[in-house]
Amino acid sequence: MPSSALAILILNWNGIGETVACVDSLLKSKTEITFDIYVLDNGSRNDEVGKLITKYQGIGDVIVIPSSINLGFTGGNNFLITESRKRKNYGYYFLLNNDTEVPADFLQNFIKKADHRVGIFGPQVRYFEKPELLQSIGGKVNLWTGICRRLGDKKPADKTSKKDAEYETDYIFGCAFLIASPVIESIGLLREDYFIYYEEVDYCCEARKKGFSVRYLPIESIFHKDSVATKRLTGFHIYTMFRNRIHFLRRNASSLQFIFSFVYLGLYFGYFTLKYGFKEACFLAEGTIDGILGKKGNPMNYRSF
Repeated sequence: MPSSALAILILNWNGIGETVACVDSLLKSKTEITFDIYVLDNGSRNDEVGKLITKYQGIGDVIVIPSSINLGFTGGNNFLITESRKRKNYGYYFLLNNDTEVPADFLQNFIKKADHRVGIFGPQVRYFEKPELLQSIGGKVNLWTGICRRLGDKKPADKTSKKDAEYETDYIFGCAFLIASPVIESIGLLREDYFIYYEEVDYCCEARKKGFSVRYLPIESIFHKDSVATKRLTGFHIYTMFRNRIHFLRRNASSLQFIFSFVYLGLYFGYFTLKYGFKEACFLAEGTIDGILGKKGNPMNYRSF
């Protein structure tokens, strides 16, 4: 059984204000558990890493580590997992987005609920801007379409009774992702082929194949600064999502499911074009084609947007 010692892993990339707010909320946590906060500066501009080091100098629970390049979500978290494992024997590794904030008793309740169990666990997540709305209470994967859907998204928390029950789920939302150390020892690190998007879904699928539990834990919510309003999708986001969708399905879907996913995509393409525009649809098509061709890793290494 894993110990309750906790390594909290946070990536900063040109977001020092959000990162400081996140770390400071963690430092205010009222908890008896042992935890350390590891912050990787992922190649930020304007000497953000120097500012972070200066701010947290002398605070032993916060370790700031620089990277001269952007390692992405997967590479950055893998780096922090590897570095933290060298320093201490942690029972759990908590991958936490820098644009989140936690209530004072969050860590105590979260680890107490995990209670030395082995698996992957996620808390209730709400929108920071509209805290009455849920963002995630687990996730559902459709291997026939490649669509991954956050359960509870945009639903009023006070009208969603499911949030109060613990249950097995297909995946945990990557903005708040707790991994017990035996899971890492068994299946390894996140797949850096993805760079960002789908990596947490793939990791949960791999864990479930190995017999590990993937569970939503009904505790007080964390708050994620992700706008409820629909944002204009960027070319990078569209391209990478649809490229990685192919990688994910190739690894996890059956041959019949994989073939059917292209039938679905053909139908979806027209809807996507009407809703977002022809230019955005071209990113979808290019991402899908490059996924079929096996292109992986950081898209910025081989194309521009």
